[in-house]
Amino acid sequence: SVTGDTLFFTQVQAVSGKLRKSKEKLRPQLFMTIRAGNDWNPPIAMPFNDEDYSFGHPYYDSKSRRLYFASDMDGKGGKDIFYSEIKQSQWREPVNVEEINSKDDELYPCIVDNFIFYASNKAGGYGGLDIYWKNLTDKMQASKQAEGLNGPEDDFGIYVFPGMAKGYYSSNQEGN
Repeated sequence: SVTGDTLFFTQVQAVSGKLRKSKEKLRPQLFMTIRAGNDWNPPIAMPFNDEDYSFGHPYYDSKSRRLYFASDMDGKGGKDIFYSEIKQSQWREPVNVEEINSKDDELYPCIVDNFIFYASNKAGGYGGLDIYWKNLTDKMQASKQAEGLNGPEDDFGIYVFPGMAKGYYSSNQEGN
């Protein structure tokens, strides 16, 4: 969170499996913990976690009180970006951010100044995962590639500072 008192994270959990050769499988799930003085309280599983699906890449937008994340829950296909709002101290059912999701994977959401930045391996990119952005207040606007960042390898995990003058992203491209 912006105040630094709440941390959202992904933790891989062993769940009873339906696989032929294995009795259990691993599924990433979302958790939160709250700072208590100099310590952190025990992690709390998010109430919408479901062992039939994977959840990852949480990003909490303090302004909208929404937790954005990627999941393979029912959506448009692959992994999609969803959000859950906290209202009256209760997390709501996840909502699919349909206007950015495709039949491929959308991952690593970051929200700043009403814009969502994310990575996708959808058709039309430079290669692997590419970074895209969209104005969340304009439902009709299509997502756009982050020009100058994407290359033939994977580009993902972007963090943009408020004001959008600078930020960081991850890439497995060669170089500095």
